[in-house]
Amino acid sequence: MQVVILCGGRGKRLRQMTKRTPKSLILIKRKPFLEYVIEFLKDQGFKNYMFLTGYMGSKIKKYFSNGRHWDIKIRYSQERLPLGTAGALKKAKDLLDQEFLLLYGDSILKINYLSLINDFKKNRSLLELAIYKDQKKLTYVPSNICWNKKTHKILTYSKANHSRCDYVDAGAMVVSKKIISLFPDQTISLENEIFPILIKKGMLRGFKVPVPFYDIGTPERLQSFRKIAE
Repeated sequence: MQVVILCGGRGKRLRQMTKRTPKSLILIKRKPFLEYVIEFLKDQGFKNYMFLTGYMGSKIKKYFSNGRHWDIKIRYSQERLPLGTAGALKKAKDLLDQEFLLLYGDSILKINYLSLINDFKKNRSLLELAIYKDQKKLTYVPSNICWNKKTHKILTYSKANHSRCDYVDAGAMVVSKKIISLFPDQTISLENEIFPILIKKGMLRGFKVPVPFYDIGTPERLQSFRKIAE
């Protein structure tokens, strides 16, 4: 399955580090963060990648090139102006497979992705989102997802803390290209505009994962990943 990675963000909460370096290339023990993601996925057999780049995208392309060094294939879709997560996907639609694994370039979730993909295919979902019950507050992310354990449908998705929700977005999803037909021609976010549409249609499923994810979106989360990076 094709792996699509969103790595166009400016990393505003890490300004001192992202003035000259895109967030996904921040060094962790002398290796860019995104390289940890690629190495983990490659070990599971993923060979085909699409990087959706924006801010300082040329530096990401210069480092990873066509992926030959890692024995993988990488293609790129570069946005000139910020389009949002859904907008970046729409721009790249002609390069996308009919189904793809979608990840964030500043986040890593170490699971067996075949289990997520198989569940997506079995249920013929439009989008299946990995979710994690963060009881020990390991991710530094407030719980923002309410999930029906019987139907596996996501009932609520909020970017902010939601007092009645127990789960967090684990930063990985399997997507059907069909959802792009829902995207208007404007800057648009998956989380803010598209997820609510899918929830209303009963088409946003959650897949519970057993381990926490790590992201480097804030100084605190970056430091947390530095401690566990191998």
